[in-house]
Amino acid sequence: MGQVCKVVFISLIFTLMPLSLHAGWGEGATEQWDRFYSQYRSLLHDGKNETAERLLHSRVPDMEKYIEGLSAEDQAAWEHVSRSEEEGRLSETALIFFEVLASEDKERALEQKLMAFHMGMFTVPVDHVIQDWETLEPVVMHVHASAETGQLRHALEHYQLQPTSESAAAASAMVEALINGGSEENVSFIGMTAGVGGFIIAVLFYVGILKHPARSKIRHTIKERNS
Repeated sequence: MGQVCKVVFISLIFTLMPLSLHAGWGEGATEQWDRFYSQYRSLLHDGKNETAERLLHSRVPDMEKYIEGLSAEDQAAWEHVSRSEEEGRLSETALIFFEVLASEDKERALEQKLMAFHMGMFTVPVDHVIQDWETLEPVVMHVHASAETGQLRHALEHYQLQPTSESAAAASAMVEALINGGSEENVSFIGMTAGVGGFIIAVLFYVGILKHPARSKIRHTIKERNS
């Protein structure tokens, strides 16, 4: 039975390891970037724009170096959005794009951005909603299917032209669909991993039960021979 326990323990490690990576349990570079984003946006909120720009400019080389380690597709997308009209400065669009790319779970990071955007749809003027979407749209298109993003863009433009409760509800429903789509993918992965782990445990437990009576019988036979 002890050998079975060892096998169960090892199987659990290899089963849960991908899950821990997927959920972002580990600490590392992501937390450092999170502190940078928080500090940068805090400076902007306090009206210290020049200090914020200097902070952002000081991290650009690190950001470029980080991007070099990503896939060719990610690098090409970053190159497309990384520069604003003013040469040498990163746009807010590029910063959000990098924030999602540098996270341990891109889908989860984007889901949080979409949730924040969705909450703001009913608290800011419609023109601000469109501006916020234009900042977020490139990274949404990079992570999600372009058809879904295009439909949402069309719904938001309709909302801008005709800001009614119906057009707002239609655009809101499409944002919710993107959010729920990402959540379903995460749930599917976690469910699959948990299912595999549960199956391994059940099989090994069953094997252990079958072997235990046989081992007990052998020990009992040995005792009878020795007595």
